[in-house]
Amino acid sequence: NSEQLVPLLDQIFARQPRDEWLKLFAQYDLPAAPINRLRELTDDPQIIENGYIVDFDHPKLGKIKIPGYPIHFSKTYAGTRSAAPEIGEHTESVLKEIGGYSEQQITQLRNEGVI
Repeated sequence: NSEQLVPLLDQIFARQPRDEWLKLFAQYDLPAAPINRLRELTDDPQIIENGYIVDFDHPKLGKIKIPGYPIHFSKTYAGTRSAAPEIGEHTESVLKEIGGYSEQQITQLRNEGVI
């Protein structure tokens, strides 16, 4: 039946804005919830209350909204502590500490356009 029913319902629901339908359903105590657009999710009270979207102070972008960590621990913070590194931000320290490169070798790589 859905092949016939869905197109009919699409036509009916297109006649009024979503909020009008939600008011009507609430008036008759019918269970209904909106299908949110992506931009609306960041302002959804339930999303905010559950910590699915959180505010984050990014060092370059300022205050932004990011996905929250889905699991909460009683004694350990599991959320985002810092912004992701910029491209190449840790190249030199990785080459030195993990790769064993000297300052001269790194300078040579930089001069040659390798890094």
